[in-house]
Amino acid sequence: LQGGHSECNKYAMLLSLGRNRFDALSDSEFVARVMRDTATVTLDRDQGMGAVRSMLKALSARPGLWAGSLRYALGLLWRSRTEWLRGVLPARKLSFFVHNFMDACALDPQRIDACVFMAASVDGLMSMCTYNAERDQHLLKPIVLKSGQIFQPLAVAPNARGEVVIPLKWMKGRPRQAALTARAIARGTR
Repeated sequence: LQGGHSECNKYAMLLSLGRNRFDALSDSEFVARVMRDTATVTLDRDQGMGAVRSMLKALSARPGLWAGSLRYALGLLWRSRTEWLRGVLPARKLSFFVHNFMDACALDPQRIDACVFMAASVDGLMSMCTYNAERDQHLLKPIVLKSGQIFQPLAVAPNARGEVVIPLKWMKGRPRQAALTARAIARGTR
């Protein structure tokens, strides 16, 4: 994964055969070596077999990777042998990009500066970790509309008794459960 901070982004790839999944990057040292030695190889992501051919061509041009590639391929075939022998085809690749969010109370300025996972706010793009740490400031910030009116995200008109009641559909988690329980008690259904 290009860009970002080394502690932020991780990539995982699985080989999918039928109902089973196999870690396609189990030998992390060898995978890192292949990625380093083939960093300039262009892969056509729209053509799966074309990408495989490009990578095989690149590996064949690098004799230092031959033994490791063969050991890696044989290991993957051995782990998935039951599915291959049963004729479970086609084999598919599943990719996952994982972002390691920072604790909102311990943001690392270096990681913030190197962040590639951005969130859009009224104030512009910012690191997703910063956005999450300051979420309420951004979500609840009044917005001046083109018409000149001010949009207040949680503005709710008071009811006839002057109480401001947040609609149940806006609530999540424990506050929602408490409101549902109170409603059931008030209706006598609990």
